[in-house]
Parts: sequence; C-alpha cells; structure tokens
Amino acid sequence: MRCSSLQVRSAPLAHALSLAFGVACFFRVLPALGACNNTAPPSGETATCDNRLPIPPDARVIAVSGTVDVTPGSALVLVDSHGLFVRDASTATNRGTLRLNADHYDGMASQSSATGRNTLVNRGAVLTTGAGSEAMFSSAAAVAMRKEAGSMLSTRGVNVTAMNDFGGPGGGTLINDGSISTTGAAAHGTFPNGAVTGSGGRSVIVNSGDIDVTGSDAHGIVSLDASPDTVTNAGSIVARGGGGPDAFVNAASGVVANGGGTLDNAGTIQGATGVTIANGGATIVNSGTIRGFAHEAIVAVGRIDISITNSGTIAGGAGVAVRTDTGSDAFDMIGGVVTGQIRQGDGIDTFTMTAGQVDSVDQGDGRDTFTMSGGRVVGALASADIVHITNGRIGNADLNVGANLFDMSGGQVDTNVTAAMSGARIAARSKAERACAGSGEPLHTMVTP
Repeated sequence: MRCSSLQVRSAPLAHALSLAFGVACFFRVLPALGACNNTAPPSGETATCDNRLPIPPDARVIAVSGTVDVTPGSALVLVDSHGLFVRDASTATNRGTLRLNADHYDGMASQSSATGRNTLVNRGAVLTTGAGSEAMFSSAAAVAMRKEAGSMLSTRGVNVTAMNDFGGPGGGTLINDGSISTTGAAAHGTFPNGAVTGSGGRSVIVNSGDIDVTGSDAHGIVSLDASPDTVTNAGSIVARGGGGPDAFVNAASGVVANGGGTLDNAGTIQGATGVTIANGGATIVNSGTIRGFAHEAIVAVGRIDISITNSGTIAGGAGVAVRTDTGSDAFDMIGGVVTGQIRQGDGIDTFTMTAGQVDSVDQGDGRDTFTMSGGRVVGALASADIVHITNGRIGNADLNVGANLFDMSGGQVDTNVTAAMSGARIAARSKAERACAGSGEPLHTMVTP
C-alpha cells in the first residue's frame, strides 16, 4: 500500500479507507485541469475546484465538516493519491470530471463516526482504472450517495465497484439516475454493505438510470449483508458476464440479495441469473422484465419465504424461470408472461393466478394450494395438493401424493387430471366446463379408491 497522509487500513479494511480520485474524459474537447482553493475546508467552509492550472498530481481534498464543489468544465487528475474525502457532516459534489489511474484507491469517499451526516453527489463524470478501486465509496453509517441524471460512473479493473456502501455501518441510501458502467472480473455496479457479511445492512437502493456491468461474477446490484435491503428499479440493470454453476456465488446476476429484502421492479433486470436471494425472506413485485440468460430469472436458496407478484415478464434461460427452496412461498400471477417453469420447492406454498400466461408450475412437496380464476398454464400443473379453478385454462394437472382435492367450477383442462394416491377428490360442478378438450362431457365428482 502506498504512503499517504490519510488513514490507511489493513486488508480487507485497508481498501475501505484508502481513497483516491480520478477522471477520464469522454468529451471531444478536454476540460481544463482543475485546482482547488482549499484542500482541507474546516467546519462551515467550502473548497471550490475549478479550471485554474495547474493541480499537483498528488493533490486531494479532505473536508472535515466542510463542503467540496468541483465545478463544471474542470478536471481533477490524481495519481496514487486521494480525491474528495469527506467526514463528519460534510458534502462533496462533483460537477466536473474526475479521473483515477491506480490500484486500491477511490474517488468520492465518506467516513464518519456519526450516522447520516455525509453526502456524496455526482453530477459529472467519475472514471477509475485500477484493481480494487471505487468511484464512490462510504464507510460512514447511513451515508447518502446520489448520481444524478446525465452523470457517469465508470470503473475498470478486477474487484472494482462504482458505488460502494462499505461494511459495518450500512443503512445508506444509494440513488442512480445516471449511467454506471463497470468492466472486469467481480466488477459490480452498486455494492451496499460492502464486503463484510453480517454487517449493518438495511440499505436503500434506487435505480432509474442504467447499470451495465461486464465480467465474470460481476453483479449489477449486490449485497453480501445478512439483513434485508430495499431495491427499487425503474431503469436498466444488465450483468453481461458469466460464472460458475452456483448462481448465488458465481454466476453474474442483475441483483444479488444475501439478506433478502424488497425488490420493486418496473424496469429491466438481466444477467446470467436475473435475481438471486439467500439467507433472508424477500418480497418481489415485478411489472417490468426479469431475465436470466443462462440460469433462472429468479432463484432463492435456503429455508426462506419468498413472495412474488408478477404482471410483467419473467424469463429463464435454461427451462426454469423461477426456483424457490424450502420456505413457504407465494406466487401471485396477476398478468404478464412467465417463460420457463415455476418451481416452488418444498414447504407450504401457494400459487394464485388471475391473468397472464405461464409455461408450467411445479409446487413441490408440502401441502400446497393452487387457485385459478383466469389466465393460462400452458403445460402441466404438478405436485399440487389443493386446487380450486373457477376460470382460466391449464394443460393438465398431476396432483401430489396424498388425500388431495381438485375442485373445478369453471375454466378448462386440456388433457388429464391425475391423482397419485387413494383418497384424492376430483370434482367439477358445472356442465359448461370440460375436463378434457373436446370430450363433450362434464367432469363429475370422483374420489379415488
């Protein structure tokens, strides 16, 4: 680690407090290099960085209860040094261009022993190149990081992150209204709760811009903290990399939530796996698109409860769209399309369908309930225990082993209803509804011997 007048941490904490800044230019006319009138503004004062020449290559700005403002048209270029570092009720705003070319340094950074006191705002461009670097970084509790419309964060290298709310304190708010681009193995877009599993957590992440990550095991939004986060997406999140067969650990995902939480998606989430959840229950509301290129669109691992409400598009890349595990899971299909099978796994699960279309449903072991009042299951409904159909259409039904119930007062079954064990009750109470396509006969009440 390079020498610096700032506090430097030992690995892995060393990376969180080693801070650096840099700028790459994407304009036809290069901005003028900037200089700052105060590199250590105290409480109540402002450091302004504009396009005056020159700025020394090791310059940095450290604000303690102060304010830092990089003006439009200026560029701070730093090598092996720290950039805008705020602490203890400080604010840093970048309206210019910031460039960093160094390993294990960061751009806009925040540190504080207090909660909710620091703010980082990017309205310009921050571009970093180097292993383990971050464009925006915080080790302060409940920091606010915002990337506004028209702004850019770009990081290149191994283990880099565009927006990193690091470790212990957690509870920050990360907002992206601009463009985030990362390239490299494990190069993440936003990283709430950083690299410390079991840290504070409960962050809020809002994306209405673009997050585009490329590289093996690179995720659009990833949290390794075992506590729930809240993610709201109305923009685009794309993870273009691959990874190993274990979706949670290796495959590049649009969103990874190790502690579960809440995901409200009205935009697009795509990756080798779309959304990966573990170690905590989750609620997913999708009115946009969630897609897995190579694996599931949504996968949950462990004995956790997952609730999914869909009116958009969910598409899996290997024949399975949704796979949940051993919790008590609920799927509410109120519209849209699901391409690939929905596998609810073991546990006491419910599936409710009022509209839309799904390829097939497998409810797994446990006393499961399927309720349909509209929409279509193109293929099979498998491993259901209690089935109520008042309208809609399914290809065929294969009840689970046990004394189960298939109660149909409307709708259509294209082929067969199969009961695997004695004691199952199959009933239809309307002449208008047929058990088999083209049979011309109503399905009557039957109890298997």
